[in-house]
Amino acid sequence: MKVTTSAGDVIELGPIETAPTIGIVDYSRRVTDDYGVTTVVERAFSRRMSVRLAVPFDDTGALQRQLATLRATPATWTADDRFASLSVRGFFKEFEVDHAVPPLSYCTLTVEGLVETAPIADAGGDPAVAGTSTLRLLQPVKITNDQAGQQQRSRNRCGRMVGVDDVPARRARDARRVAPRL
Repeated sequence: MKVTTSAGDVIELGPIETAPTIGIVDYSRRVTDDYGVTTVVERAFSRRMSVRLAVPFDDTGALQRQLATLRATPATWTADDRFASLSVRGFFKEFEVDHAVPPLSYCTLTVEGLVETAPIADAGGDPAVAGTSTLRLLQPVKITNDQAGQQQRSRNRCGRMVGVDDVPARRARDARRVAPRL
């Protein structure tokens, strides 16, 4: 993990111990009225990233002092140069040290990004190292109206789904079966 200050100074914090977690905080407004109509006003968002670092046991005090100097200072926090989603421009929000037994301590660092309006540019490829994961990315398939209609007709032939046009006739038929009791 490295930090690049506004002045261009690069500070190496240490290697990431496990996979970082990333997310966003959405400032859009969603309001649903008494009739169930939802109105959405799209607003900006900020990104969040949390990482766990492995730091030499004797260096945790120096790291804490170094981060204290970066307090309330915007910087670019980069967990991995290969992915745009793992680089956040903002402030560190929390820093915690788990003093384990020497030779290593583990530090958790949470970074909160500055407000953004555009999504990040990312290639969208498989982030796993080649040969280490069996996960495959699936690409969505666009279904046209012709394909959707054909699928609906085939379901009706099999009797698994009743078409929307059949509902009024079915209700009328059911209403005739039930006679009121006197």
